[in-house]
Amino acid sequence: MNSTPTPSPIATAAEWLTALQAQDLSLRDRERFAEWLRRSPVHVDEFLRLTALQGHLTRWPGLHDIDLASLEAEVAQGGAAVVPLAALPPEAAASIDQPRRLQPVWRFAATAAVVLAAAAWSFVEHPAWFGGAERYVTAVGEQRSVTLADGSHVQLNVRSDLSARVDEHARDLQLEAGEALFKVAQDSARPFRVHTPQAVIEALGTEFNVHVAQGRTIVTLLEGRVAVTPAASASGANQSIALQPGQQLQVAGDAAAIPRPQPGDPAAAMAWTQRRLVFDNAPLAQVAAEFNRYSRQSLVVNDPRLRDARITAVFDADDIQAFVDSLMEAGRFEVTRQPNGAWHIEPHQQK
Repeated sequence: MNSTPTPSPIATAAEWLTALQAQDLSLRDRERFAEWLRRSPVHVDEFLRLTALQGHLTRWPGLHDIDLASLEAEVAQGGAAVVPLAALPPEAAASIDQPRRLQPVWRFAATAAVVLAAAAWSFVEHPAWFGGAERYVTAVGEQRSVTLADGSHVQLNVRSDLSARVDEHARDLQLEAGEALFKVAQDSARPFRVHTPQAVIEALGTEFNVHVAQGRTIVTLLEGRVAVTPAASASGANQSIALQPGQQLQVAGDAAAIPRPQPGDPAAAMAWTQRRLVFDNAPLAQVAAEFNRYSRQSLVVNDPRLRDARITAVFDADDIQAFVDSLMEAGRFEVTRQPNGAWHIEPHQQK
């Protein structure tokens, strides 16, 4: 039986160094990098050897208040939260090629592990400190307005995750999830691009809405112009799709065919800015999921027969009771409140 060999720490460190130099890591990858550093001082040691980071740790923003002398004393007393070399698996211990290096490497790596782990976690929370992007996250029911360094304005809907990097060359944003309305400041010298898991949207002096949900990116152009490139063809400029004001484009991650612009409804696309939910023949499962972005009193649809029931209506996002009442009045549903505050939607039972 063949087994996949475990990569050596030096090989993994080299992979992380390459990825970090690209400066476009996703939040998930940044978290994985921080976790990898925490696992062992061997990881820290190999990473530092590759990057010559030993002389640069204290230059990282966010680390100026760290007392290295105190950390060394803590390590010497066994108080640092690092893994002893003796506890490492054989393949990791084997990566230290000379026994005479054990004590100095352990001593330095243990101290560096604390510092670099703190730095890595700062990189996760504040990637702009390291030449990366500022991150903006909204919680359930929370909306937020952000003004970028170039003067562009972004309004974030609930449960959204946006990273933005603005420098002298370009303006790149990553919308991992949720929804955002972009009002782009004109600057012909710096492209303005919004990256999603399914597409790249490039704009210049324009206003548009982007919604990322259920494996799709939906772009609605309000004014100006944008070019949308599906992720599957992101390397080919000829695959970009231009939108006119009032048009909408839906890009699915698994779509084989090139999507085509469709007439949109700007008022419906913008309704969320007034905390209104507009549904046009939407399946009940989607309606419930949308309400759940605004309220911790979640709607639960367990019966598969109901998940595709169609809803056409406009609701106040913060008035889940009105939605529940409308379901009850329709006569097809029964809704019960659970002790944990959730609403369970079931088929109406004939008496």
